[in-house]
Amino acid sequence: MDETVMAAPGEVATRDGVTKQAVTKLVRRFVEEHGLPVERDGRGRIVRFSLAHYDHFRGEFASSEKVAAARKEPPPASPANSSTSRDEALRQEAWLKVGREKLRRQEQVGQLIRADRTRDALTVCGREIQSSIARLQNKADDMAMAVSREGAHGLRVLLRQIAFDLNSEIADKLASIVETAAEHDDVLEDEDL
Repeated sequence: MDETVMAAPGEVATRDGVTKQAVTKLVRRFVEEHGLPVERDGRGRIVRFSLAHYDHFRGEFASSEKVAAARKEPPPASPANSSTSRDEALRQEAWLKVGREKLRRQEQVGQLIRADRTRDALTVCGREIQSSIARLQNKADDMAMAVSREGAHGLRVLLRQIAFDLNSEIADKLASIVETAAEHDDVLEDEDL
């Protein structure tokens, strides 16, 4: 049975002793950057989100200074509320532990990737591809010569060769990037917030 504990921003703000706005801002960032599972209302606003994913992402990607600055005095616990919701809190805590453990295992076996490192790698790859494509203009004289000698057929043959050379060059550059890349990312330590 896969039960994801979903929480509202106000509940998490109360739990963590921060403002609801701080939680909402962090949730939006996690949705955009890391794909945090959420439930939305009819107007597309985030109503609830996966608590295990939120805690995992917050531990790895949230700035502890920002979280500390957003903290406020925790409200005193009402004895009536705590006794009636104790079982629910224990159930949610158990599911949170299961969810966090699942995320840790997925990270250990390589099913999760770090978005920051992936973005950096894609940027490097994109620049290499752009630099190869930018040099296509250097082939303009060869193309003009092929058209003048053999017409459209000569240009087609030359373009086929240029495409092959370009594909090989890009593949070689990407392979050299992969060779120099680390096999595994450093594990980020969980931050106590």
